[in-house]
Amino acid sequence: FAAGASLLEDQVFRFVKKLIALKAQPWYEKERGGISVRQLERLMEGPLPDGYKDMLAAYENGIAFDETISYRPTEPSPWATQGEKKQYLDFFYGLNNGVGGLKGAMETYRDRIPYQSMPIAEAPGGNVIILSVGAGDYGCVYLWDHEGDTSGIDASGVGRNVYLISRSFEEFILGLTGEADSVPTDVPGLKSMRLDF
Repeated sequence: FAAGASLLEDQVFRFVKKLIALKAQPWYEKERGGISVRQLERLMEGPLPDGYKDMLAAYENGIAFDETISYRPTEPSPWATQGEKKQYLDFFYGLNNGVGGLKGAMETYRDRIPYQSMPIAEAPGGNVIILSVGAGDYGCVYLWDHEGDTSGIDASGVGRNVYLISRSFEEFILGLTGEADSVPTDVPGLKSMRLDF
């Protein structure tokens, strides 16, 4: 048992070390009326992956970053950059209530994302990063494209507008990369962008 516990501690250490290296910051202050991990598991009708619960324990009010965060997905979406096939992450939802909270995100996307998946992070363009707790793809992380085909799900039970990012939440976190703030210029369909400061 001690060897197994040591391995688990090592995985959690790597995970937390990665978030610290990415300059993860708490997103919102704690508010009344949020949601607990136990309530999330009841809503999802099953346990959440341990790595995701570890992140919520460390950053219960969500995570924002001081720099642009990117990753290379297993299955690039139409939002991936053309050259390096990178996609971007804005922030992680937290247990808090209101803007940036899981409770509101789950209500917003309940009938739009695949069954037994939950929104965990915001992505550029109104897209959402989702985590599956379904038996067939438990722990997989996907990008849900809000502009994609939402007419139904395919034979695997995954929506047609959903693209695989990674096979586990831990793999997803360890694959995140920080970079100097920049706007990708090779996103398909991007004609112009207005930035107000």
